[in-house]
Amino acid sequence: MFYIEIGANHPISTSNTYLMYQRGAQGVLVEPNPELGALIRKVRLRDILVPSVVLPAPQASATLFIGDAHELPSLDEAHIQSVGDFDGLRSKVRSRCK
Repeated sequence: MFYIEIGANHPISTSNTYLMYQRGAQGVLVEPNPELGALIRKVRLRDILVPSVVLPAPQASATLFIGDAHELPSLDEAHIQSVGDFDGLRSKVRSRCK
């Protein structure tokens, strides 16, 4: 079994593919957040990590805005600000990745 997960997020707790991984499958995880990428590299050893965003058209670069709730990154800073209080976490922008 093979999978591709775009926006992989956390390698276990919010993963759509972790159950398949536990059953021996492997695949490609696309996750631009460097903190989550580091976790993926530690936990999902059989998977290939692509540390990138997926865009509808080619661009030289893009800025990823990451709020305190890592499940809600966006290329639109206003989206992060609009979330408000997400499960007790303030969704202020705390880091940016290019």
